[in-house]
Amino acid sequence: MAPTRVSRVAHPAPLTRRSVTLCTKLPSYSHMYGIRDRSFLYVREPSRRGKKVVSKLGEIDATDKSKGSEDSASPSRSPVDQTQAALPPDAMKLFSQAQQSMLVLNESRMKALEELKAAKKQIAALQVELDGVKRELAQARSTTTAPQAPAEAPPPPAAPAEPTGGTEVVDAPTEATPVAKEQVLQPEEQQQQPEPEPEEPPPEPVAPRITIIYRTGWHDAFVHCNVDGRGWTSSPGIRMSGSGDNKEVVLEGRTAEFVLNNGGDDWDKPDPYSSGEPKNYTVDAPGTYVLARGTLKRQDG
Repeated sequence: MAPTRVSRVAHPAPLTRRSVTLCTKLPSYSHMYGIRDRSFLYVREPSRRGKKVVSKLGEIDATDKSKGSEDSASPSRSPVDQTQAALPPDAMKLFSQAQQSMLVLNESRMKALEELKAAKKQIAALQVELDGVKRELAQARSTTTAPQAPAEAPPPPAAPAEPTGGTEVVDAPTEATPVAKEQVLQPEEQQQQPEPEPEEPPPEPVAPRITIIYRTGWHDAFVHCNVDGRGWTSSPGIRMSGSGDNKEVVLEGRTAEFVLNNGGDDWDKPDPYSSGEPKNYTVDAPGTYVLARGTLKRQDG
């Protein structure tokens, strides 16, 4: 078997990452290549087909060299720029979104810290005010609960002066002047006197009332009235209370004229065709009145 021939191909520059990647991606010849140092690439050539591969690698290396010269001529880029250039667009988009989220989070955190500082200052000011109010309240309580000094008793009357001579001087009796009872009482007795109870206010006068009892078969009854000339109520009027046939309503006033209805189109009023009867039911004085079958009567008692 003939020995394997090895050709030496000079490499003008160190292998780039792209050259090595391309070499490793050749499925049929990846086991035939090996890197010995940074300057030369040794390729085993078991057949003529391998020469084509060697020439192809030379073209790739030349292309990489030209690109390397262009990269060396261009200004140096920072590691961040190189990382961004190496990342795909989707990864760059996610990276930008993460940076924006971090900035927003930092801004919200700084805002929350400022609000917390302001709240702490406000709490401290309120605590100072509360302490001052507590001190004032304690002073006021101590002042009101302090025991009052008892009133001093009046001095005793002065003793009469003794006569100096031999003759005894007798004062003429004087009539006693009336003294008020309050002046005779001692201060302690004055304190023991009970305070007069406040007089109760007189009871308020009861307003005059007119009670109307209406005997009807209507389920609901209303009073459309004019009390003491103050004006008529809005239709249908005031609803009457009670159940069954007896309905009742109380009006505050002395005089009233009124008619009744069932909340609809039915009305109860004096006969409009009689010339002597009034157009409405009338009440001239406070009291209780019963209306039944068109007749209004005052109830005694």
